[in-house]
Amino acid sequence: MKRSIFSSVIGLSLLVLGGCSVGNGSDSDSVAGRLKVCTRSDGTCAESNCDELNHPNQGPGSFFGLRHTDWGPVSYKVVGFRPPSEEEIHNTGDKRWIVRGYYVDAGTHTYAEGRVAATTYLMKSCDLVDMYVRRSELRVNIIDIAGVGESVADAKLQDLRLALEIPNPATRGAKYFDWSFAGPPSELGNGWSYDNPIMGYPVNWDTKGAGGPFPLCAGKAGVAQRAVFTQGYFWDPTSFDRGGKMDDRTVTVTCELGAIASCRNWGYSPWTEGNQSFDGQPADMSEIDQTCIRMKTADYCGQGLVHTEYGTPIVINTPIEKVRHSASQPQLEAIWTAKGAMCVVDANRRHANILFPCDAAIPQCDKDQIEKYSQYYMTSGLQ
Repeated sequence: MKRSIFSSVIGLSLLVLGGCSVGNGSDSDSVAGRLKVCTRSDGTCAESNCDELNHPNQGPGSFFGLRHTDWGPVSYKVVGFRPPSEEEIHNTGDKRWIVRGYYVDAGTHTYAEGRVAATTYLMKSCDLVDMYVRRSELRVNIIDIAGVGESVADAKLQDLRLALEIPNPATRGAKYFDWSFAGPPSELGNGWSYDNPIMGYPVNWDTKGAGGPFPLCAGKAGVAQRAVFTQGYFWDPTSFDRGGKMDDRTVTVTCELGAIASCRNWGYSPWTEGNQSFDGQPADMSEIDQTCIRMKTADYCGQGLVHTEYGTPIVINTPIEKVRHSASQPQLEAIWTAKGAMCVVDANRRHANILFPCDAAIPQCDKDQIEKYSQYYMTSGLQ
């Protein structure tokens, strides 16, 4: 059993620190207030809204991830955790859980993995054995120094602390961050839960000398927002492509207003049930979940190119039963698949001033296409 490094390395107190409307088919795709135009998901502008996948830019102070003064402008976006593979354990001898994340520098994402260096529960050192998510409910299994195991979930997570060891982006060595739960989980609300509400967790982080704690998911002016956990699938923040499968042990971390969490909250989680309206056969909810992410970000090209801003109102229609979104769309914008837009009505794009680089490759939706395909695929329109 390793000794806790919270006090010796991180130098943080071990005290636990307390702390879109569905049904009529109308919703906000994410951004209130006019932001600078951004043309790519890798962020080429100073005030980009290009991280809509995990967390939208809501204005000054909006942020998702970890920072350290020694890193300058570089931040680290924690997107999840995973257990080491048997091969990794064989090669390194390190059984500690792996932190998945990206260095972010001027919008450029570089994948880098850290480790969960230490775990404490009720201010006592322990080992992290497993971490998993049932739908959106996080559970962490630990074993204390006496070999006694416990499954920590719900409000008990407030007594759990993780020390994250994150490699320095440009030099050798690593920085250590304290990860804690600032309060009990709560339902996101205003969603299509159908007895499966999506849970949000107030997660904080801190590091030596930073003066925190700080929320992992921060809205405008740094206001704390909740993190959302999911298991199995993971996403590339530059292309929005999805990897993994439902039974993988990878745990994904995202924020409550990002596309991943919003689409789950709107009722498109892979574990929900639905039938195709046109033939009554079971719908592929995993495919519809990814379609929703493309739609919410207005990723017409299916390449992680965001064509929207936080707070833009849209009208969604999805031809499945049990109904999630169903409403008239007099200004239809696009018909969607998991790979992007099948066709677009250029005059009804959410923001015509945002560069549309694949315009020539995506056909315009004509009357025949709308009549033919809207009964099979998710559609979006202007409000």
